[in-house]
Amino acid sequence: MVNPTRAPADCYSHNIAVRQACYAHCTIDTCPISTSYWGYVPSLPANAIFIALFSISTILYVGQAILARRFLGFSIAMISGGILEILGYGGRLWAHYKLWEEVSQLDPKHMDCIYQMLIFH
Repeated sequence: MVNPTRAPADCYSHNIAVRQACYAHCTIDTCPISTSYWGYVPSLPANAIFIALFSISTILYVGQAILARRFLGFSIAMISGGILEILGYGGRLWAHYKLWEEVSQLDPKHMDCIYQMLIFH
């Protein structure tokens, strides 16, 4: 795998349509990673581990809410935060394979999920 030092000139255009057309043909072999949306490759193992941890945590909070029969306040906040974390890290996991797709194509905007989680946690 050779990482080129420069992408095609169209990838640096200020016109978003031209830039997206260029990025549609980019791969790790044809364009430098620094021109990707993130500027790096999101870690597959780290994001998978965080999805697993937040999934387990969310399932446990759901179980706790059901057993305690209390769905207000703490339980709703923790379950909502866990779901948003799972969506956020799922988006980063997807971004590992879609390096040159811009945020407008990553709906739901997964980073918003991670930031909104801070409200609940």
